[in-house]
Amino acid sequence: TWLFLYLAGGPWRAYATSLCGFAWPLLMLPAFLLAHPEIIGDFESRYRLAGGASQLDPLQTLRAAFNSRNIAERANLYYNFFSPGFLFVTGGSNVTNSTREAGVFLASFALFLLAGLYDAVTRPTREKYFVLLGFLTAPVAACIVLENYAIDRALGLLPFGVLLAIFGLARMWSAPTAVRTMRFG
Repeated sequence: TWLFLYLAGGPWRAYATSLCGFAWPLLMLPAFLLAHPEIIGDFESRYRLAGGASQLDPLQTLRAAFNSRNIAERANLYYNFFSPGFLFVTGGSNVTNSTREAGVFLASFALFLLAGLYDAVTRPTREKYFVLLGFLTAPVAACIVLENYAIDRALGLLPFGVLLAIFGLARMWSAPTAVRTMRFG
């Protein structure tokens, strides 16, 4: 939010308003954690953030969570969210959320999405950067849990993908076409 406020030359009141809007719920977090200290350990063990190292002190737990193996696993998981097979052919691996017969997007959608990605990179605007950033960061939160192809955890990918496809469709629609006519006789 602050990045786009800065790019738009927003007034300082807009920065303060956005800070207050995002920060006021966090004011209650320390009191909640003091009343329920087991929440941190439960969260860590449920999502296996530190590989089961819940008996360690906080600094050791943080170090275990950011070791090279965990980072590599999550980077691979992030990459899998953009796999063409996942996006356009088979979809998620959970049969509750996928038929395994169709991808997250329709296969015909791939052309428009690629054209939209191309358009966002070659004709950048603030709006296109925002949509591209949203598309690329949508699976980040889903990477906390090591579960491949869990589209239910990365649903933010859908609206940004659709917007990119619309950019692609608009780019294709406005592209000049060269029609050569043939003369006979």
